[in-house]
Amino acid sequence: MPRLISKLPMLIAALLLVVLFAPVLLSSRVPAVGLIDGQLRPCPAKPNCVSSQAEDEAQRVAPLALPADVDAQGTFQRFLEVLDARSDARVVMRTAFPQQDPPASPPLPPNFAHVEFVTPYLRFRDDVELLLDRDARVVHVRSGSRVGHSDFGQNRKRVEVLREVLAGLK
Repeated sequence: MPRLISKLPMLIAALLLVVLFAPVLLSSRVPAVGLIDGQLRPCPAKPNCVSSQAEDEAQRVAPLALPADVDAQGTFQRFLEVLDARSDARVVMRTAFPQQDPPASPPLPPNFAHVEFVTPYLRFRDDVELLLDRDARVVHVRSGSRVGHSDFGQNRKRVEVLREVLAGLK
């Protein structure tokens, strides 16, 4: 018994490491991204996701409005460059939807992007999907956590930061 007690701090430390780092390891798995029937994927039935195309009012956010009198496509491209330059973000994918088969000549410019955000301390990964609607002059957005049930409002806050970034591009 004394042997077990002497090893108890090490056992507790090992258990604590597993509890803290298991979610980080789980968040490294990239979820399915892209469009379903021309819209962003629906959020799961958990409060760790928000979308401008959500049917559930609790998960809905307004789309990101493009600044007035700017080229929609050029501003979207600049927006992605600004996000990619951030230390907490990385543009994983840019593509044109609908996918063209075979590729048209010239190819359509990207109107969809998947951006991966990493939280500063525990290094959790969250996913942001952006869909440019040139005609409506908005960028639809979906921001969701890869792991956990609640995000304590972090995805909603992230969308508001992105709204400010896009509004500042003139």
